[in-house]
Amino acid sequence: MLRTARRAAATALLAALAACCLALACPAASARAEGGGASVELYEGAPSANERFSVAGMLPGDAESRDFAVKVAHAEPLDVRFAVEVVSDERGLADVLNVRLEDAAGAVVYDGPASALSREPAALRVDDGAGETVLACRVTVSLSASAGNEFQGAHAQIDLHWSVDASDEGKLAPLAKTGDALGAALGALALLCVAAAAVLAARRLQGRRRQALRLVAAVALASLVVALAWALLSPRASVRGNVFGTGTVSIDLNGGAPAFSERSARLEPGRAVTEELVVANTGTAAARYCLYLENLQGDAADAVEFTVLLGDAVLFSGDASQLEHRGSCASPTILEPGQAETLAVSVRLQEGAGDDLQGGGVGFDLCADAVQVANVGGGGF
Repeated sequence: MLRTARRAAATALLAALAACCLALACPAASARAEGGGASVELYEGAPSANERFSVAGMLPGDAESRDFAVKVAHAEPLDVRFAVEVVSDERGLADVLNVRLEDAAGAVVYDGPASALSREPAALRVDDGAGETVLACRVTVSLSASAGNEFQGAHAQIDLHWSVDASDEGKLAPLAKTGDALGAALGALALLCVAAAAVLAARRLQGRRRQALRLVAAVALASLVVALAWALLSPRASVRGNVFGTGTVSIDLNGGAPAFSERSARLEPGRAVTEELVVANTGTAAARYCLYLENLQGDAADAVEFTVLLGDAVLFSGDASQLEHRGSCASPTILEPGQAETLAVSVRLQEGAGDDLQGGGVGFDLCADAVQVANVGGGGF
């Protein structure tokens, strides 16, 4: 049993050392897999480049930009493909997230939905001959101005990828920096194998050979896997974990409680009944709002008048049919998230109301509509 274990450990050590030596002997250009592998990488020369997106509370019309730089080593002119991968998406947010890709000169290479770019990559052209080229580009992600309420509070995670099509891989050349890093890493792995052998020898002297052999075999096999993965499966250049979340526009009236009760709203000709109404911004974005009526009904519907006050300012004064129009009673206040204000709403039965309205009444729903302040230019409701 001990002899078999010793043979397994020795075999694993030799395999790991062989893998390191083989990878060191092979040129870095052979370490090209999807996207050209070792010949395409993110370039860290610009201190602010290649930072991932992390955007919360996006509203229709909002946009965020990031600068990226990719280094590619090539023997001939070629195209570097830019694509997005939608990792997670609630409610189809990628369909209304717009991606704009600009090259270093500011020319627009792509401008369209993120979902479309995930299916058909855009191309950044490298026109230079042999050498190493740094492709600088700007990526701007915006939420479409036409995005509807169904996208409120949605989230999406998107990865960005730069790669070279398989038909262009023969035009690539190895990046010196990548090859140097590979050689250093493989050298370190070779040293690790040697160190493991030393540990084996020490453990043998201490009489714990079986445990030592198992440990060394595990270390050697792990080293083999790492070496082969690095040498043969070098990844494409990517910026992963870009997160986008949308904001919400929401308004609350009186906590949902009726402003008027049947007892408080007993109307008489010429008499007004007044109640306070609390309006609160429960969303994540600054908003403007307006009040209006829905479901107006009853014998006295044509004989009542409404007045809405914000402090001493009159927001509305007129009959019920006028208050049915959205925008007829708009507050001038921009409510920030969490902010609230109190209105005084009065209902008055007209002086000339006849006896035919005795025992009648009026019923209605008092509603509010809110719109975001950002990106709408003071538009209506």
